[in-house]
Amino acid sequence: MRIKIGFIVFQLLLGSHELTLAQVGLGGVDAVMTVPTAEILEDGHVVVGFGYIPKPHGLWLAPDHDNLPYFATFGFLPFLEISFRATKALKRDEGSIGDRMASVRIQLFRETPSRPAITIGVHDIAGLVRSANRHFYSLYGVMTKSIDILPHVSIKPTVGYGVDWPKPELMKEFNGIFGGVSLGYRDFFFLKAEYNDLLNVGLGIDLLNFLAVNLIFIDGKDLGVGANFKKRL
Repeated sequence: MRIKIGFIVFQLLLGSHELTLAQVGLGGVDAVMTVPTAEILEDGHVVVGFGYIPKPHGLWLAPDHDNLPYFATFGFLPFLEISFRATKALKRDEGSIGDRMASVRIQLFRETPSRPAITIGVHDIAGLVRSANRHFYSLYGVMTKSIDILPHVSIKPTVGYGVDWPKPELMKEFNGIFGGVSLGYRDFFFLKAEYNDLLNVGLGIDLLNFLAVNLIFIDGKDLGVGANFKKRL
């Protein structure tokens, strides 16, 4: 009886995925896990969530503190995504909000059967003008393509490049080539791998089109986690 009930619940979870939503990573933007993809949040949707990135891989007061990013991301218009994120250094700034940043991502081209989606993004946009507290600044372009390989099974390769403009010393999160791949079953269960100086592997689970959970082994060994909630406004 318990097995039958569990099977029915599992089928309901799978059957709920009539709407494909982009996957939000540990940092608040659409991502494989930590590296951004060219997908953007759908117009009129909002995502709130958090991540946990263990030392020495966090960027805020690294390498001595675990990082806890928490965020809200909004889809405005069919091509624009805006994200606000704060990052706390655990066991260091418990009484503060943490380092704060805003990101803007513009999708230049939507994906078509013959063309990948192409997006440009700026993380920590205040880093363009301020002279201090630049911890997450990045300017990059990225493209992503979804490919159906079996019924209900798809693969999404992503490749991007972070440029060193306006000053190389500003670059923090994504500098040079980065990328990844996500292998998904029915937009429900995803096996993932990505590269951004380190090779990370992990998995993601999307439930009922509003709750997503990510597990990531950073450099193949240190466990990071994330969860986010999606809502149409």
